[in-house]
Amino acid sequence: MELIEASNPHRQKAERGKDMEFTVTQAPLRREKADALILPLFQDEDFDRLRLQKALREHVRSVAIDTHDFAGKKKEVFYLPAPRAFANLGRIFLVGLGKQEAYDQQVLREGIASVMRALKKYSVEKALLLARPVLVPGRNWMQFGQIVAEATRLGRYEFEEYKGSAEEDEISRKKRKELTRVAIAGAQASQQEALKAGFKKGEILAEAAIYTRNLCNQPPNVMNPGRMAAEAEALAAEFDVDCEILETKEMEDLQMNALLAVGKGSTQQPRLIILKYSKGPKGMKPVALVGKGVTFDSGGISLKPSKNMDEMKFDMSGGAVVLGVIRAVAALNLPVNVVAAIPAVENLPDGNASKPGDIVKAMNGKTIEILNTDAEGRLILADALSYIEKEYDPGVIVDLATLTGAVVVALGSAAAGIMGNDDGLIEDLRRFGDNAGERLWPLPLYDDYREQIKSDVADIKNIGGGPAGVTVGGAFLSHFIEEGRRWAHIDIAGVAWTTKDTPLAKKGATGFGVRLLAEWLSAQVKKN
Repeated sequence: MELIEASNPHRQKAERGKDMEFTVTQAPLRREKADALILPLFQDEDFDRLRLQKALREHVRSVAIDTHDFAGKKKEVFYLPAPRAFANLGRIFLVGLGKQEAYDQQVLREGIASVMRALKKYSVEKALLLARPVLVPGRNWMQFGQIVAEATRLGRYEFEEYKGSAEEDEISRKKRKELTRVAIAGAQASQQEALKAGFKKGEILAEAAIYTRNLCNQPPNVMNPGRMAAEAEALAAEFDVDCEILETKEMEDLQMNALLAVGKGSTQQPRLIILKYSKGPKGMKPVALVGKGVTFDSGGISLKPSKNMDEMKFDMSGGAVVLGVIRAVAALNLPVNVVAAIPAVENLPDGNASKPGDIVKAMNGKTIEILNTDAEGRLILADALSYIEKEYDPGVIVDLATLTGAVVVALGSAAAGIMGNDDGLIEDLRRFGDNAGERLWPLPLYDDYREQIKSDVADIKNIGGGPAGVTVGGAFLSHFIEEGRRWAHIDIAGVAWTTKDTPLAKKGATGFGVRLLAEWLSAQVKKN
């Protein structure tokens, strides 16, 4: 069997043309040299009120609008050559924003991502984006710059690490210029510094999300628990973050029997990855992030159907998101204290694997009846949550996991499910999710769901055996949260990867949660 060489997604270029320069120009359009002009337009835009030089405005109107070739619908992209009087602009790309009354940050983000991806088919090195005050939500120019940078990077992302290129494609690529510069035109001089600050933050957050995508998109014969631990160590070394890796013997000594039970069927030994970022005030309790890191989930003895089992390489997405958040927080140099825990395991069947009916005692002393070995994520999170509470006494815990198929049934890919024991925390995270375009939808954690996981032979069982699977999963985790500890659980099973191309993500990993949590942690700075 030929083995592929394991590359390092930590250092891998996330996209061709990775080095991107974002600038602001005050030069008139007629004097600015570019390969493409990008015009974001609303549906039914009043062209007579559009502040463009008459020759340019009439050219766009006659070629695209009057012919009804472009309607301005959301994410619509239309290409036309620049008129002779504006030959310095090369090409013009119109991007639709839909109806103005429904316009928001996510419409802008998806519109910019759509047109930036369309540019990949053309020889464009420098793109000029025309900004107008009406395009800037809340007149927040820093946020506008951040969205432009994020959308450009995320929209152009492709994971091609293991793909060869046909000779003719490679020749075409070498001849075609790649986008390396994006300039904003139309802003006032007083808005330049805000835009530049936004560019910087947007690039950091996009790079962190891309880093997470690269981890998740790795094949499972490359991304195993040991490799995930090595990635964490490399990240810690680059950003001066403390890193500790607990291996089997140490976890046995800590009585992490729930976590260890999941990895018994694999030759790949489990790891508990701990990262500690300490730039906040001394004495301030850390925020804890816990991410599920099942690098491949076959279901174990409770074997999954073969159809789409390949997607179970994404079952470590929660852990990869946590790594991405730590990367973003460190790159932004936020004055906060954050501790992260990632239980990394592989869930496979063999003679040593856990069996339905097994009973294990978790680190916090609770006994668990394992009725389904495919409900493994909650088992590894149970011990990780207990460890992080005992060792670090965090002020708040947020865990992320591709925990249940039930959340996909409930919410599809439109939002992740969120639940917990603090309504204020949940609402806070929802607000930042809306701003980042990473939506969260609250689900209840009634005592009824805890009743469903009572066991006849142990303290609790790992499945409810009935409806409300997503909240039953959350109810299970609540048994490992100490009284009075603020906690939120985010089930990202429906949003961690996409099976079709979207404006912000090609088919594969999405990096959902990185930008949301990094923004939320940034806000904690202001609170403290």
